[in-house]
Amino acid sequence: MTVKLGKVLFVRLSAMGDVINCLPALRLLKKACPSARVTWAVEEPSAGLLRGDPDIDDIFLVRRREWTTGLLNTDNIASFGAAFAGLRRRQFDVAIDFQGNLRSGVVTIGSGARLRVGFSPGRVKEHAHVFYTKHVFLPKSPMHRIEKNLVLLEALGIKPEVLPADLKTAPDDGLAIGIYLKEKRLDGKKLVVVHPGVSRFGAFKQWRPEGFAEIARRLLRRRNTGVIVSWGPGERALADRIVEMTGGKAVRGPQPGGLKDLAYLLERSALFVGCDTGPLHLAVAVGTPAVAIFGPKDPSIYGPVGGRNIVVRREVECSPCNRRACPDPKCMKLITEDEVYEACLELLRKS
Repeated sequence: MTVKLGKVLFVRLSAMGDVINCLPALRLLKKACPSARVTWAVEEPSAGLLRGDPDIDDIFLVRRREWTTGLLNTDNIASFGAAFAGLRRRQFDVAIDFQGNLRSGVVTIGSGARLRVGFSPGRVKEHAHVFYTKHVFLPKSPMHRIEKNLVLLEALGIKPEVLPADLKTAPDDGLAIGIYLKEKRLDGKKLVVVHPGVSRFGAFKQWRPEGFAEIARRLLRRRNTGVIVSWGPGERALADRIVEMTGGKAVRGPQPGGLKDLAYLLERSALFVGCDTGPLHLAVAVGTPAVAIFGPKDPSIYGPVGGRNIVVRREVECSPCNRRACPDPKCMKLITEDEVYEACLELLRKS
């Protein structure tokens, strides 16, 4: 089915995993309408994922921290006004709000698009539905985030179809990683990336560091296998702790130099092991098999999509849940090293 569209604005400002989960919608829109010109509104932390994407014609950078620091600062006000004036001059035919909160709604209506698509009341936050001209209603049954995003395209006459995120890296993205692998004598080895960290908003989704260290030790016993402990802002001490528990045989990942660096490292690796966090979705997006350790969140909604991934979780009476914190996250505590390692072996055998 071919759909005629002109200029389209995708609005998904954050966070890494959520931006990645919108990529299948981008692929589907371009499949249905190859001539559509797509601009993506995104905040700086996730913008690096989108730069250079062949299906994206332009990026509108939302400088949230700059614009909201000192609301009466004349420079900030001028920067905000100039940015949105430029956005409006692009004369979008349609804007699609995949995020559904106040700041994404402001971007959506600020685009000046005549057709503004978003979720219906009750399915958005902060009354964002008031910014839309077309409301999309979701079924009451749970849906994976990727499928939920695709439903918005039905408002444009596009039938939902789950396509791979298909995130690509360019040769230049791997220059720093290539140097790093040579320095650590990992070039030529089968690499496994272990990512023990989670966001500070989801600390109770974290598996124990001792578990990650044991998985790393077992993997390192395999011939020609190297284990890299990746880390993000504020997680270096955690990575060092796990490396130390392996007797220094695992290697701390390189200083984060951008999401495309991490994407290249994951694309180069045979396996990713981590919890419900952005790097998990990034690994899946570049086609790397992933062992996903899940506890409080429902993997049928938030988990990896595709046959080259395995979710390890324990059924407990209170999981899944919608809590922001938990005094006793037994859903994570009960997951054993044996379970995670068996999942690693299963995927490595297939690689």
